[in-house]
Amino acid sequence: MDHANRTTSPITPASPAAPGTAGAGHAPALLEPPAATSPPPSSPGRHLLILIVDALDLPQPAATPEDEAVHLALSSRRSALVLQACRQALASQGDGGALYAARDLYGAVSSQPATTYQHARPNGQS
Repeated sequence: MDHANRTTSPITPASPAAPGTAGAGHAPALLEPPAATSPPPSSPGRHLLILIVDALDLPQPAATPEDEAVHLALSSRRSALVLQACRQALASQGDGGALYAARDLYGAVSSQPATTYQHARPNGQS
């Protein structure tokens, strides 16, 4: 082996970048991990999710067959509107689709209020 043709590294044991030299000289600066980002509290996606919950959260009907039938029909119509809004939001790029889907869902659900049937009384009330 010919040791005269060795390439020497500019990193010496006293240099801060040399491996295994912790505490010798100055340690290299550590990069801080990027701060976790979260969407703003009023993002279009969050707005759409709030509207979905509101659309599907209906008061329980009174224990009559007529009120239960109206409740089920309203629940079914609103579920179809939620599916339509989700498909609309997923079909477009970015937040614009969620924003328009939220707008359309709000308008459609507003025309179907949960006032067309008698609600069950909360527990403890007579």
